[in-house]
Amino acid sequence: MENEPDQLAFQSLIKVRPAWTGIQRASDVLELAERSILHAGPPFTLENEIPAPIANSAAVAIVYEGWAKNLTEATTLIQTGKIKFFPAQDKRVVTPMAAVITPSMNLIEISDLNDEASKIWTPINGGGTGGDPVPRYGKKSEAALSFLRHLNGEIAFGLETIFQQPLEWYPIIDEALTKGDDGHLCHNAAHSILIREFSSSPNYKNINPEVRDFFEKWPFIHLNYWMACSKLALMSAEGFHESSLITHMGGNGSNFGIKVAGLPDRWFCYQASQPMGNIREPFTIETTLGALGDSAISEAFGTGAMALSFSERMQELHQGFYAQEDLSLPELLLMGSHPKFCHSHLKVGLSANKVISTRSVPIVELGCIDKYGDNGGLGAGIFKPPLKVFENAVKALDKGQIRN
Repeated sequence: MENEPDQLAFQSLIKVRPAWTGIQRASDVLELAERSILHAGPPFTLENEIPAPIANSAAVAIVYEGWAKNLTEATTLIQTGKIKFFPAQDKRVVTPMAAVITPSMNLIEISDLNDEASKIWTPINGGGTGGDPVPRYGKKSEAALSFLRHLNGEIAFGLETIFQQPLEWYPIIDEALTKGDDGHLCHNAAHSILIREFSSSPNYKNINPEVRDFFEKWPFIHLNYWMACSKLALMSAEGFHESSLITHMGGNGSNFGIKVAGLPDRWFCYQASQPMGNIREPFTIETTLGALGDSAISEAFGTGAMALSFSERMQELHQGFYAQEDLSLPELLLMGSHPKFCHSHLKVGLSANKVISTRSVPIVELGCIDKYGDNGGLGAGIFKPPLKVFENAVKALDKGQIRN
């Protein structure tokens, strides 16, 4: 018999209708403390926990904001504690890997069409492979600063120009899954559908051709949209007393953490190990950072590695780093099929209770990044969160512990 609190939270989750509803300036929609930066994963407990890639992205963002004149001065502000860091997910924001959010950045807004007061935001993604200076890879350079300005300038303006009316996202993912996507690292089909939707805008042909080429070249522009949609649905489960449905999940490079619906004020964390996968030469697993990014929220919803059976391409990429029985994890750990995914019949809703009862942890796809902050993205791999994280959450629910 299903756990009743989890079932109630699941019923709330499947009622959400995520849709893109525009581009917003962060300072207009978020309550941000002065000189604060939002990052992926759980909070840092010590200043020296901030890994180099996040510190690098933060330094670039500080110069972008005008809080420092140059990258050296920006790094000094971080090292002297003049900048405050907060988990993005606690502010209804999700961000990939080492990318950070500051007040002047433009954010993609995702809203629930059944409750338009319920919203989630995410930065604009796209561009870059390997060592390129894109925000999610955490490089500190003038090229990274130039690219950040490009994303929040010409690219953001292009998205504003294209946007005409709310665009629902579940139909995009439902179709894409049937065409070999997994909703996390593989976005080829979803990207094609998104470009088809962009092209339907009467303004699409009027935007800068270089911006249009950017949209059409980089499938990863879609990732942040889907991360935000997943987060929006999961947040609807928050507050259901005693529910163990996962509402927050991600890594900050030092620690990996989750939150459950019944304990909305508490992170459960554990030291983050590295995702295991194929790393580009001459680098090795030892040169990569521990689990990093809010994109793990995709697996908490039910896509990504938890939908690995949909994507032969991703199965091939991760060959040797997952077990065949991992393909059956959705049946063990997810609450049930989502009625809006009528073609793929995707199962959604990760339950910590199910993790504990089956002694099976979910698998998560994550990018691998240079821990020194010099060489950017090094590949991608599979991360298995420790069982202890889920055990601690369920124990706290059983004891009614609602605070840290």
